[in-house]
Amino acid sequence: MQHLLLHLLVASLFLTACGNEAGAGDPTTDAGPAVDAATFDAAVVDASSPDDDDAGTPAEDAGQPIDADVPDCRGNAVTCYGRDVPACEIGIGCVVIPRCLGVPARCFEQPTPDDCSAVAGCTWNDGLGRCGGAQRQCATFDEDTCETQPGCFYGGVCGGQITRCALLDEQTCDTQIGCTWDPS
Repeated sequence: MQHLLLHLLVASLFLTACGNEAGAGDPTTDAGPAVDAATFDAAVVDASSPDDDDAGTPAEDAGQPIDADVPDCRGNAVTCYGRDVPACEIGIGCVVIPRCLGVPARCFEQPTPDDCSAVAGCTWNDGLGRCGGAQRQCATFDEDTCETQPGCFYGGVCGGQITRCALLDEQTCDTQIGCTWDPS
């Protein structure tokens, strides 16, 4: 790692020195060298160190310009969180997490003893003639009991870790919402 930093420092000093001579007296120039920086050979900044097994071998892409157009998947993949179930199912890295959803009916809103007893956590108070207690949240019910609770339904939420566009290949890129294949 220190060897790589040394190479980067030397390359930076070299480019800076070349740039200072090119436009030293002219404040309207960028003082950069009159060469295309994209043709800078990556082999100059060799990441290998003398202790590496492959020391002295050039980088595989050493002859290719740094900013060469390479086909790749670009964009910002839409996160899993907040996607509806169909969009979640096609999201690479997303998973549908089944659970009981909704907003449970509130105890104090139940007008009769039967309505009150239908809501888990609620009890009818005969003396006051009203329903009280603390209704259970929908998320506490399983698939079998979820839809028996007023205000609750069984569905799913989208979770998981979305796969970034840059990690996708041509076949999967356009299926990820927010990603586009760039053939250049």
